[in-house]
Amino acid sequence: MKSLFILVLLCGVINLINAQCTASLTTVAGTEAPQKTSFCSGELIFEDNFDFLDHSKWKHENTVAGGGNWEFQWYINDRLNSYTFGGVLHFRPTFTSDIFGEKFLSTGRIVIDEEKCTQPDWNGCDRQGTPENILNPIRSARVSTWDSFRFRFGTLEIRAKMPAGDWLWPALWMMPRFETYGGWPRSGEIDLVEMRGNRELYDGSLNVGVNHVGSTLHFGPDWIANGWPTATQSLSRDPGFDQDFHVYRVEWTPTSIRFLYDNMIAGTVEAGQGFWVRGGWQSSIWENPWADGTIMAPFDQQFYIIMNLAVGGVNFFADGFENRNSPKPWRNDSPTAPRDFWNARSEWEPTWNRTSEDSHMQVDYVRVWALITMRKLILAVSLFAAVGLASACTPTVTTASGTNAPSNFCSGDLIFEDNFNTLDQQKWRHENTLAGGGNWEFQWYVNDRFNSYTFGGVLHFRPTYTSDVFGEAFLTSGRVLIPADECTESQWYGCDRQGTATNIINPIRSARITTWDSFRFRFGTLEIRAKMPAGDWLWPALWLMPRFSLYGTWPRSGEIDLMEGRGNRQLFNGNTNVGVEQAGSTMHFGPDWTLNGWPTAHYTQNRSPGFDANFHVYKLIWTQSSIQFLYDNQVVGTVEAGQGFWARGGWQGSGWANPWTSGTVMAPFDQEFYIIMNLAIGGTNFFSDGFDNRNSPKPWNNNSPTAPRDFWNGRAGWEPTWNRNTDDSHLQVDYVRVWAL
Repeated sequence: MKSLFILVLLCGVINLINAQCTASLTTVAGTEAPQKTSFCSGELIFEDNFDFLDHSKWKHENTVAGGGNWEFQWYINDRLNSYTFGGVLHFRPTFTSDIFGEKFLSTGRIVIDEEKCTQPDWNGCDRQGTPENILNPIRSARVSTWDSFRFRFGTLEIRAKMPAGDWLWPALWMMPRFETYGGWPRSGEIDLVEMRGNRELYDGSLNVGVNHVGSTLHFGPDWIANGWPTATQSLSRDPGFDQDFHVYRVEWTPTSIRFLYDNMIAGTVEAGQGFWVRGGWQSSIWENPWADGTIMAPFDQQFYIIMNLAVGGVNFFADGFENRNSPKPWRNDSPTAPRDFWNARSEWEPTWNRTSEDSHMQVDYVRVWALITMRKLILAVSLFAAVGLASACTPTVTTASGTNAPSNFCSGDLIFEDNFNTLDQQKWRHENTLAGGGNWEFQWYVNDRFNSYTFGGVLHFRPTYTSDVFGEAFLTSGRVLIPADECTESQWYGCDRQGTATNIINPIRSARITTWDSFRFRFGTLEIRAKMPAGDWLWPALWLMPRFSLYGTWPRSGEIDLMEGRGNRQLFNGNTNVGVEQAGSTMHFGPDWTLNGWPTAHYTQNRSPGFDANFHVYKLIWTQSSIQFLYDNQVVGTVEAGQGFWARGGWQGSGWANPWTSGTVMAPFDQEFYIIMNLAIGGTNFFSDGFDNRNSPKPWNNNSPTAPRDFWNGRAGWEPTWNRNTDDSHLQVDYVRVWAL
């Protein structure tokens, strides 16, 4: 083989063709679809993170049709039933009688204008209530990308938390925009996930309620000939899918459809010889509706996305199921099923916990990527025809290490991710110190679920009072002694501090977490989706530090601040709001702490409403020649290495020695850094004495030896701004992701 290879090299010329963009087979259409005819393999082509309810993307259903299953809900466009909060879309079921009264159900009439009604079938636009056939007793929501986005082939991913409550029916699914092969189910249906909200619903010994989710393909020549039993997958888990957010994914190719839950394959439906053969209808009375399609027909046309929360109906909840809370109050063959359901509400209503969000379906994001096509490297040889060496991997310059770092990866690979379904302490190390971050900040960083916890797929950093745990007298007379093997920062009295009347113990408890041991990387893209806190003197930060300070102590080895902010709502520097309406990104570097080049690598952006009002995506793109900061994919600033950071700082004639002579042009930013997230408070650096806090004056001076005491004694001025009985003062992080360059 070696001789043959040498002969080829001697006799021919090898041309390596490696396209940066591998064309995808995905097609799209719609008002919110990318306005181009082709896409790169793996390109993100649709996304909604639900910072607000975008009606240009999502069309609400307005009908009492019941989805063809005589379900019990009335789908409407009402913010009581569909709304966003904290970057999450909520589908909330409510009672029709809460708005129109009980009598309306049996005597009222619903008439939806023809131009507003989205489904006229099954009396969907005009329905009269009677004592036997009451009006739909539940109001809920269904949204779809009917006009805005549809696609063929690709990956759809939805992160969602399922509801809990008897007879609730959440669904994430897709339907064809144009029924190329005829009415349902001829043109197909793709159910990414469906679930029943009952906590104690059983089919024999199997919980088929919140512990059970299913994915299904519907197809067939007639509604009575549906091949779904050959293409249904399910998964059971305890605790149930109502307990936390999960990622539901469908990978749709020209030969198969695969369903995954939290990256675990639930099942794959292969086209094989086609769906006509899969259904076993070769000798049936029907004609094959897909004879003119591809092997994937009917799943070879563009589908749109649907999300809804249904209730009851005469199909999905089998009469044979055992609901151990209370018997099912209607039969599926009953002509009075909605009435029977409603009359038994004293049994099922308590399971909805209507004063909480238990009964809500909650969606964190929806994303669609173009189908990934294998990249090919073609060898063209003048005397030989050699085609091969197929590879989907483009080498990357990114390096990574740590207990949670992958050992092998390609350009563009996702190499670190946390969606915060749980607080994974294998990934995140908590700081335990009173050191104050070198800025004499006023917080005590602890590993306590009062101060760092996950809820609804979001990580919260919550500031609390030290006195709430130890009492007020502890601040002036107590002692904090953290064992050496538990303390993470001993400088600045970080492990051992005695409280006195003038030098009080840090009055706030908060959290800082890092990937110190688990993950560090050099070059790549870091993306964090987060919601900033609001409250005077709060200091949230998302940043990176070098794991091994190759060029010496700070700032010689660098610091990358992806985002810092101030929580004050009314903090001004002149006429500029430098509180919640401003976020900043900075790089620190220099030969000494007195010579820091950060002013040459510092960027800010102001927005109204502030960064506390919604979740935003903070991104860092770190290459071998530059670092770029982006907020919500908008470039805030780019730091080019140019002739190096020594020249950037202008220290050529300073008398200091250049600490980076042994590094690359990116030194000190050419080593592996780890990720840090924290919520600090106050300190003697970040909040300038010259700022004007229009709520109340800043209660300490930065040069005061009693700054923590002065801050604490001034709490009557700042405590009301924290709104401590809400999440306002919390730094909230939705996800952290790192991709190889």
